[in-house]
Amino acid sequence: MVIPHLVPYPPFCANSTLASEQVINKIHQSHLPPSTAARNSELRSTQTPDNIQAVYNGRPTVLTGPCLSIYHPVFQAFMQEYDSPVDPDRISLLDYTTANQFVCSSVEYFNTEQDRFNAISAALQHFLGPDFMYHGSMHSDRNYWTPDGHALVKCSLYAPHERGHRWMVKCINEIKNGIGIGNSDATEQCEQGYVLVCTSPFGAHFGVSACYVF
Repeated sequence: MVIPHLVPYPPFCANSTLASEQVINKIHQSHLPPSTAARNSELRSTQTPDNIQAVYNGRPTVLTGPCLSIYHPVFQAFMQEYDSPVDPDRISLLDYTTANQFVCSSVEYFNTEQDRFNAISAALQHFLGPDFMYHGSMHSDRNYWTPDGHALVKCSLYAPHERGHRWMVKCINEIKNGIGIGNSDATEQCEQGYVLVCTSPFGAHFGVSACYVF
């Protein structure tokens, strides 16, 4: 479930003058097509707290929209349980802090996929173990790709000297992001489409202050 908040109107704009009709029209006219605006290279510059075009989707964590409970009571129940004290008998302090580190790091934007992997690899290794964090390239025929991690397994269908004996895997790890193949994330592309909807002349007259999608 993804709930991106688009904030072109008060009360969520830090400066209400930014919400003028002229500024909104300018945003709409200058906005890139969603497939381009959702590229990692673009998001690294637009997803900042001082950019009125930023989508409040929690990436990075400082760009967080209003409380989810305004949409449905079920979210309030979830947030109360989420914010409840950690039971040390169920979750260790190390696990809790490592998970928090992973979440905060994984929603940042990075120049390269390797930079991103370096930022999250310690946390992933803590939970998955070193065997699952082999960050090497895989290739088959002319296809090459580099998952966030994969665990190799010896396959008895091949002789020890054959490549297939060491190439098979028992697990491939991928954390959804916008740096890999295609250089954009489908969810973020959808969010950029909503920016165009909310800033269009047809969307502006609704006077909404947030837009969300499940």
